[in-house]
Amino acid sequence: MKLNRFVRWAAGGVLVIVWCYLEARSHTFTWQAELLTAAAIILMVVGFFRVVRSEQPRSFDRGAIFTWSVVASAVVVFELVNLSQGPRSRYPTISSITNELLGHSLPGRALIALGWLGLGVWLVLCGS
Repeated sequence: MKLNRFVRWAAGGVLVIVWCYLEARSHTFTWQAELLTAAAIILMVVGFFRVVRSEQPRSFDRGAIFTWSVVASAVVVFELVNLSQGPRSRYPTISSITNELLGHSLPGRALIALGWLGLGVWLVLCGS
């Protein structure tokens, strides 16, 4: 028996809220944070391939792919260089910057996680 569309969206919304809450409670570089991040990445990849398979074949804008690849690579390089340089007070990563800005505010951290997920969904929907 298939669930109707409303129930699927509601269940998805509850899962997103629970994920944001758990992500906000976890501390950087703990196994809990790594597990939650890995789960989000796996769901994103699975969702991406489901969307790609359901659509008709189309051509991709190579300029856009190159631009986003450069942006993603720059962020990854920034994170890895700063992470390996030493104390995070001197070479901050994005997570340490947001930790400083939000402190231990659980609602603030959960809203940032929700905004980050929303940005990802928006980027995927705008690209398809």
